[in-house]
Amino acid sequence: VEQGGRVRPGRPLPGAGGDGGPQALEGTDAVARKVMEEATEFSFAAKDHASGAADDRRVAEEAADLVYHLLVLLRERGVDPAAVIDVLAERAR
Repeated sequence: VEQGGRVRPGRPLPGAGGDGGPQALEGTDAVARKVMEEATEFSFAAKDHASGAADDRRVAEEAADLVYHLLVLLRERGVDPAAVIDVLAERAR
């Protein structure tokens, strides 16, 4: 991932969560399932954090995994992450 959140085409992203990274995933369906899995894990970590059962680090790790796999899915679909930032900026107006 380049500075500013851009994903360099043709370059693998470093692995996250010990799963071997994007090369272990094939196709949009598989990557989308991974995003859903990571979103679920993040949600559980946030709930655990709220109850005192998880620390800030665990929430940050799960958030990093979610963002990582979201970037992989965006790259797989050919959508520049900058387009997401543009949408967020438009919504903030």
